[in-house]
Amino acid sequence: MEVGGKMSQELKRVEQNGYDDEIDLMELIMILVREKKTILITFIIVTLLSLGGALYERNVSKKAVAIINLGFNAKNFNQNDLLLSNVLDKVYQLNDIRQKNKLSLDEFRDEFKIEGIIPKAIEDKKEFLAKSGQVLEYTPQNYSVQLRVGSPSESKKILEDYYVALNDH
Repeated sequence: MEVGGKMSQELKRVEQNGYDDEIDLMELIMILVREKKTILITFIIVTLLSLGGALYERNVSKKAVAIINLGFNAKNFNQNDLLLSNVLDKVYQLNDIRQKNKLSLDEFRDEFKIEGIIPKAIEDKKEFLAKSGQVLEYTPQNYSVQLRVGSPSESKKILEDYYVALNDH
């Protein structure tokens, strides 16, 4: 019975003093005014960090892109067949990639991202057939080649040189 007695005494005290969870708006405003420097500095730091991150990401995500059409039907063609060693080496030497960008030939090769461009109708057909356990083999005729080495304009020039060297091969 002692526990119940203590609870009722606390309830009587809370009822006499008012609600325990009241918020005094004037006290809250005074705290905000008193801490305005901290709030302003925090706001400025967060804004600058967000802006810096956005600008960095905008610059990093820019790549040069080229679309290459094979011009022939190749059933066993692999997209990595577009990265011919002698062509890569020629472009690597021509653009002086080692000196300008501090990249080895292997690192330069890794910067190329090649993806086959598959028409929407073919993708839909593949998905439909996959549901029934069938597989549709498709070798794209067009490939997207992305490159990010140095600035976007430098990457574009390197891709143009690569395309010329690939056609000469």
